[in-house]
Amino acid sequence: MKTNRDQILQDAFVLFMQMNYEKASFAKLQEATRLTSAGITHHFGNKLNLFIAVVDKYFLEAQTYSNKFDLQCSTLQEFIDIYIEGIENTVDRLKSLSRQQSVREGSRNYYQFLNQACLYYPGFEEKCFAVFQR
Repeated sequence: MKTNRDQILQDAFVLFMQMNYEKASFAKLQEATRLTSAGITHHFGNKLNLFIAVVDKYFLEAQTYSNKFDLQCSTLQEFIDIYIEGIENTVDRLKSLSRQQSVREGSRNYYQFLNQACLYYPGFEEKCFAVFQR
């Protein structure tokens, strides 16, 4: 049985990108993560806690300034180049993780994922605001 938390979160992220929170049944989560119901419960407690952990990792942590900016840049051009490179890396990573055929399809599914976070993640808007304020 797999117990690598990052792999579980990645597999659940892929599922949540493919279908919304309501349709992602516990059975589908078990299939995607290759865990039993008891395994998911052991690691996360319930489906909502798993979803929250996925949103934290694949959205909130990805948006922290330390993942987007290099404050040690000596020129504005260097800062812009590093920022654009970071965006391209993020898009490529999301595309490969979500197993989408195009950036457009992956982006659409990612925005749907964020919409689900707004609906089901308690306090999501406040957390987003705090991240973006920093």
